[in-house]
Amino acid sequence: MKSILCSALLVISALGASAQDQEPYIEPDAWVQDILERRNMQYAVMNSNESEFRIETELGNGRAQGGFIDSKISAYQGIELRDILSLVLVTEEMPAQDMMYKILEVNEQLKMGFFEMFHNGASYVVRYKCRVPAYLNERDLIDIYYYGITVSDELEKLITGGEDIE
Repeated sequence: MKSILCSALLVISALGASAQDQEPYIEPDAWVQDILERRNMQYAVMNSNESEFRIETELGNGRAQGGFIDSKISAYQGIELRDILSLVLVTEEMPAQDMMYKILEVNEQLKMGFFEMFHNGASYVVRYKCRVPAYLNERDLIDIYYYGITVSDELEKLITGGEDIE
């Protein structure tokens, strides 16, 4: 009986420890959701710890670009910040050196955000990120979202020769 109780306690402890290692779930930000709904912007809430609002936007000429507005708020020296993101490229191989050079060239010219690359499972992801005050006014939040997806689309065209990446 003691061994069963000890085993049960070990399992419960292990489950509790693994739950603590994960970031807590963040509810979708009602302030962002309200803005998107008032502007009739179609979105989906991504099921992640950050509860990102994923927005797919038609840019014209048969091109579309996906972007994200995070619910997660971080802080830096007392300033609350939110990320606005847009995908540029998802690839199974490390981007080639000439592609990385193009990204750095474009990145040098941009002052409102930056490109970042990270390894996510079997893929490499390149995206554009703007870090803004968490409760920017509505117009500026949406303008920066559109700025980010436009910058991402321009870089995507530059590095792919104009192909729209899904």
